[in-house]
Amino acid sequence: MHDDLFVGNIKTDSDSGSGKINEFEIATFFARAVWSAHFTLTEFCNLKCKHCGGAFGPDKSRDYIKVKHVIDTINNIPTEMIFANSICLSGGEALTIYEKKPNYFNRIFSAAEKNCIFITLKTNGTIAQKPEFSNFMKDIEKFPNVRVDISINKFTNNCVSNGILIVNEIQRRKLSNDVNFTMSGYDARLKLAERLAIGIGQEITYNNYGIPDRIGIYKCRVNEVLQDSGRANENGLACRKEILNLKDYIECGEYRKRITRLEYCPDGTAGIMIGFDRYCPVKISNVRGNIKPLPVLLRDLQIETIRQYGN
Repeated sequence: MHDDLFVGNIKTDSDSGSGKINEFEIATFFARAVWSAHFTLTEFCNLKCKHCGGAFGPDKSRDYIKVKHVIDTINNIPTEMIFANSICLSGGEALTIYEKKPNYFNRIFSAAEKNCIFITLKTNGTIAQKPEFSNFMKDIEKFPNVRVDISINKFTNNCVSNGILIVNEIQRRKLSNDVNFTMSGYDARLKLAERLAIGIGQEITYNNYGIPDRIGIYKCRVNEVLQDSGRANENGLACRKEILNLKDYIECGEYRKRITRLEYCPDGTAGIMIGFDRYCPVKISNVRGNIKPLPVLLRDLQIETIRQYGN
């Protein structure tokens, strides 16, 4: 009955694919989890940073998720109480889509605003050096519901200067869009934050561990995946329990504390995202090519999770 739905699991080094999960625990997970839709719009990136582990880069396909698929999902979200009223757009480098489709993001932002959906847009900031930068700024100027999350890490060339250019332009236009700086590594965060603070003319606010928490009004967020050692306890930063795979995530009940990511990908599938690993992907459209309603998509995802992991 469901043979046409499934495309097989994506195996990774951290995947304990042989582990079995009690089917009641799987059912409880799907009944109680709160989901957030994340879109990996493209696997193409104009950079090749080591922390992506080869998952994205300039050698990857420039294929991207159809804008209609994103908008159809957004239009579904307000009717579903098990979904957070926010989505995330990332890549690869999502903003490279401007080079081919200059109206792509405008249409998504507009649909999100009409449905009172908040957007986090992740970028490496390199658009600040490109002709498409003016189009990008015009788009976020019209839609204050878009937060820009800029990757600031020691592995990316010019990341600080690009971040400064984006923030300075937001300030010059007097926009209300929120900005996050996602950083990695304890020592790197201190140095990168100092350079950012000087460049945007703002002061750093530190938390109780002496780690940058804000630069002016802008949040500094640590990406645990990008920590130099994967952990930072020795530097006074408390890390959450390490979740290795889907089995651990469900069995320890971590989904009760977090929002669970439903990851949409350019290959036309969606799966459960834990860290950088995607589990149990299923097709997001039906045989007629229409996007499945979210309850149907989650039902298919539950069936596939039981098929692969149920005991």
